[in-house]
Amino acid sequence: MQTFRLDKEKAYVDAYAMEYYVPYHMLDKAYRGYKYYELAGTKVKFFGVGNMRFFASEKAMEDPFSSKVYTLGVPMMLVCEPSDISVRDVKFTKGGKPRKSVVLTFYRNDIFVDNLNLLQNGNNVMVLMNLIESGKLDNVLPDDAAEIFRDVQLMNKSKLRIPPEEEEIMISERYRDPSNHMRKARYHEGPFVSPDELVSLNMRQEAMSSTTYQAITHEDINTSLISSVNRKRAGIVDEPTPSEAVVRNITSELDRMTKERDERNAEREKVAKEKAAENAKDREIQDQEKETTNEKQEG
Repeated sequence: MQTFRLDKEKAYVDAYAMEYYVPYHMLDKAYRGYKYYELAGTKVKFFGVGNMRFFASEKAMEDPFSSKVYTLGVPMMLVCEPSDISVRDVKFTKGGKPRKSVVLTFYRNDIFVDNLNLLQNGNNVMVLMNLIESGKLDNVLPDDAAEIFRDVQLMNKSKLRIPPEEEEIMISERYRDPSNHMRKARYHEGPFVSPDELVSLNMRQEAMSSTTYQAITHEDINTSLISSVNRKRAGIVDEPTPSEAVVRNITSELDRMTKERDERNAEREKVAKEKAAENAKDREIQDQEKETTNEKQEG
């Protein structure tokens, strides 16, 4: 399916229809007067980090789950001219959580980007930083968020001089296991969790989800310590992170981590052996076929 058509510095929708979802929290947000979302007559100006669907027909629009949800990762202010604007709850997947959104609806040949010569502005970097730190990027996957964070610096010629590894850590720390907000999403155990269910925490929520040990070094130390004391009184047991277990020398946690590592290594070794056996069998079959072919030719 075609999506956009570029012509004379404009981007037009080149599908039967498209819906772009602006997170509702962006409506009244601004960074020092720099608005995330703004109406100007028939045009809409918005920060280009969100989600969208393309539809091949009117029937497809009646069944939105039949169309894939894409992430738009253009961390700049975009100006568009939608055919319709509405506010409603949107689900990206069946059974997913409802997200209150401003829905911009476009039809074929509607203008999605009025001018592709986008204005560079350091405020775009601060807007994205604010979205990350306030836990408002749960509609974007962690890997995509890390890529967008690098792009916003390149597009706006603003280098934050943060090592790539630390950028990824900063972003991944925001995403938590929906079943346990004290656990980072990357440490999830058990059944598969849909990316649509990931939770993104802000700085204060993260402080409230830190262990007592982590609270000592957290930026919001007051909130962290109060929350950890309340959890202890309620009988909630802190779940240490792998690095915390090593520093605190928590034997039971280290034993669990060692067991998990050994199981992973054993599984990798098993898979490698099975693959090697399959390759050896394939080579044996090929050799037999060659011998049969040679015998026929000699005969």
